[in-house]
Amino acid sequence: MTAVGLLSASAVLYANQLRRLARARRTWVALVLAALPVAAAAVIVQFAHRYEGPPPAMSIGWVLQVQVVVPILALILGSSVVSEEVDDRTLTFLFTRPIPRPALLWGRWLASATVLSVVLAVSTGATLWILRAGLADHAPTPEQLAALEGEDTRLGAGVAGPLMAAVLIGGLTYSALFAAVGTLFRHTMILGLGYTFAIEGFVANLPGKSQTLTIQHHLRSFVAGYGSPLWRELDAFQNAVFGPGPEALLTLATVLAVALLGGSWVLARRQYVLPS
Repeated sequence: MTAVGLLSASAVLYANQLRRLARARRTWVALVLAALPVAAAAVIVQFAHRYEGPPPAMSIGWVLQVQVVVPILALILGSSVVSEEVDDRTLTFLFTRPIPRPALLWGRWLASATVLSVVLAVSTGATLWILRAGLADHAPTPEQLAALEGEDTRLGAGVAGPLMAAVLIGGLTYSALFAAVGTLFRHTMILGLGYTFAIEGFVANLPGKSQTLTIQHHLRSFVAGYGSPLWRELDAFQNAVFGPGPEALLTLATVLAVALLGGSWVLARRQYVLPS
């Protein structure tokens, strides 16, 4: 397997997967779920009053977007990278072609990650835009701004930037993890839902250092390390253990790389038995 062959095959599979996702039902389901934070922002704008402490963008962005929408969308799009070929019984056809096996994971995951990143970026951007426009008359009081040395915490760089980065980084990390799981197990959706809610949704919010075993912990540490001080006042951050921001980013990058490399190793060596 040469690097040129791997890149060439990955590019072909990338383009094919993009076309496939454009008409797939799972993509439309992902779009519907991505609209939930936008709808929540629109509702909050209609009933907003002057707020104190963390702005609504933080609550919607973290609780709904990062903790719920990001892992579920990553599961929907990432779990199909390899397991869909197994379920459709087309994996044997691909493996009989003169292409490196890992190209299947890399090309198809990159396509899924592209769609996922675009959907999440649009969803998060629309949510922030609605809140920025709709809550202009409900900004923090001058006393609150003065306490934060004049920082406009509504949707300034300390809020919108780290939130958008956490959404995109989280989407890539989760999707790589679920794609790698798909090289080992057939029912990736079931396993992924169990992991998302039992581990990421529960363990990440337990007091103590068990939080460090979750992706949510490192996303939270990233946001707290690079974002506004108001992030630490968010209810979801109250019982959290934080690590340094750069260390959290490195850990997330490591999880992503290990997942893809491990999935490539499994894909290159495993003999798949297709369902009858």
